[in-house]
Amino acid sequence: MSRNATAADIAAQMEESMRPDTLTDFIVRNKIPPEMVANFGETEWRIIADQARVRPPTPENIAAIRANLEPKIPEAWRDTPPPKEAGPPAPTASELRVDALAQKLAAEADLSLNDLASLPDKPDALRFLDALGRSLKIEGAVAPSEIPQIIDRVRQLRSAKPTR
Repeated sequence: MSRNATAADIAAQMEESMRPDTLTDFIVRNKIPPEMVANFGETEWRIIADQARVRPPTPENIAAIRANLEPKIPEAWRDTPPPKEAGPPAPTASELRVDALAQKLAAEADLSLNDLASLPDKPDALRFLDALGRSLKIEGAVAPSEIPQIIDRVRQLRSAKPTR
């Protein structure tokens, strides 16, 4: 029986000495951020220890784990892909509104470019464009500064259409 007691003592001593490394490896493997580990309380340490299948760490173990994480965490993140490069920004509501109205107006065959060019001078232009926008289920009201943008976009769309 003394052999079993000695083996159990040795196993307990080994587990005790390896506990900080075991928990550090568990934290790194599961990519738990160091900022989170820095704020762990007794409950969180108990949960981590249960998941790593070791006894909860002592205060000395916790200090060793936190010290171990400083150099190891950056290495653990090295295999993560770099963030994707940002593409062009998403269009604004105004840009979407201008383009949708221009698409509709460019498709109107009986609306000449001269009629469009005079649109800013007409007092009902905003009311007309707002009504058109509502019929197309476009969000927001047309701003006076958007009228020249709409006209320019219609010109672009019409000049891009192949002639037959």
